Amino acid sequence: MLVPIADVKLRMPGAVDLRPVEFGEERGILHAVREFEPHEVEGALERGVAPIVEHLELAHQPGLIAQMTELPHGGQGRHGDDDQRSSRKERVPERVVERHVRRVREEARPAFTRIQADMAAERPLTAALGDGIVQIRLPMTGNPMGYINAYLLQDDDGWTLVDCGWKAADVFAALEAGLAEHGRALSDVRRLLITHVHFDHYGLAGTLRRAGVPVLAMHPRDWEMAQRHLTDPDAFDRAADAWIARNGFELIDAEGFVDELQHHRTELTRPTELLEDGADVGRLRAMWTPGHTPGHLCFLDRVSGKLLTGDHVLDPVTPHVGIWHDGRGDALGDYERSLERVAACGAAGALPAHGEPFADVAGRAAELLAHHRHRERQILYALERGAGSATDVARALPWRRRGDPFDQLQEMHRQFAVAETLAHLQHLEAQGIVVRDAAVTPIRYAVAERAQRV
Repeated sequence: MLVPIADVKLRMPGAVDLRPVEFGEERGILHAVREFEPHEVEGALERGVAPIVEHLELAHQPGLIAQMTELPHGGQGRHGDDDQRSSRKERVPERVVERHVRRVREEARPAFTRIQADMAAERPLTAALGDGIVQIRLPMTGNPMGYINAYLLQDDDGWTLVDCGWKAADVFAALEAGLAEHGRALSDVRRLLITHVHFDHYGLAGTLRRAGVPVLAMHPRDWEMAQRHLTDPDAFDRAADAWIARNGFELIDAEGFVDELQHHRTELTRPTELLEDGADVGRLRAMWTPGHTPGHLCFLDRVSGKLLTGDHVLDPVTPHVGIWHDGRGDALGDYERSLERVAACGAAGALPAHGEPFADVAGRAAELLAHHRHRERQILYALERGAGSATDVARALPWRRRGDPFDQLQEMHRQFAVAETLAHLQHLEAQGIVVRDAAVTPIRYAVAERAQRV
């Protein structure tokens, strides 16, 4: 739901001061975008107060916040200088709000994109977090996430680097500059640990090995995945497209999708060590947390008590868990069990790969679990109303925090939505709540009769 903002002030996490942002010609079209309960919206409209902005779908920049700002009385609303609407207690018709939502989303997009880029550029390259830990924000040029975190930890035998960004000259330069800010060089890095083999975490590993980093370590399941994916990336992607198509979604612009996959941002680099669950690597202890990938690792720092969470626990982003190939199994079940384990590990805080460090690991894990429970209820409701394929179910669900319809998503995002829906359906199937008919195309799902349930 939306309410116009007059003079918006933005801040990033950790910033002490709030600074007004000048939008030039864009002034007056920036609006607050966030989902609110009806009573919150009604109350906000009556008071003339703009809610907090958390427009993650446009900026994908965790922490982009517009502080609550009061509209000046009688003159700065959309209805002209004598508008007293903010002082009257009248209900705004839902159709008016919905029309406003649609228009403002499109108007706000250019302004938010520019703000996100400017603020990402202003964020410091590194942050000393104490206990011999340095956060290095590596650029993700052209990606709305803005940056990815690598963490440098001082150990008895040198320095450990956790994750390294994708393969690009600006990432390598940023990493060297971040090390230099703290009086270090690549020659001081004893080992590189990979939380998982997605290109934004693993892509630069080959470059760093050639530059002399002696140790590269990851979980064996993700090394297997890297070999399947990167030995022949095009074949791997064609198989994924065929699987999603078998579940009801045909990719129209397959060639345009290739650039989004960023295969040139990574390379197959053999690890020198494979880390099983519980392995100790200097001050870090590996914790196997499958779900986002089959071999995802978190690392518990035994000095600070903090958990390097990779993409397993993020805030406020919900990590992607999808089924992209037949035979993956119950990936969401793996993810939820991993969340429960992380919640119980007693970590003193989270050092995530995306976004900024946060304190309440157990609380965030509980929020993510609650989100998936809610999603399961939505999926069961869609099945009961006649949805059959994973694409049918995905089309019946709201997407993103603002509740976008499936058909309004970009084509790539629709594929991701189907993959996530499949993860839920297969998790429900594993519990005996849903049954699958794989003998037909598209594959169809239905709520199981009680007698069929495990």
